[in-house]
Amino acid sequence: MQYYRPSKKRLLIVTGISLLVGGCSLSDWYNGYYVDRSSWKSYQKDSDAYYDAESPQMKELRKKIKTIA
Repeated sequence: MQYYRPSKKRLLIVTGISLLVGGCSLSDWYNGYYVDRSSWKSYQKDSDAYYDAESPQMKELRKKIKTIA
């Protein structure tokens, strides 16, 4: 009867393959979570700059419209 002992070489191969297969989730995370968060921050920055550049009259008008709607 032969006793089965996994070798270090097999362990490294299996670990490498699992990292390669699991690496797809890293790209999904980057394209899904990171890019969305990055684009949202960019949008917020542009939006804040737009509203901060408004005249005081437009800011008051925007407040009135917001309370009506």
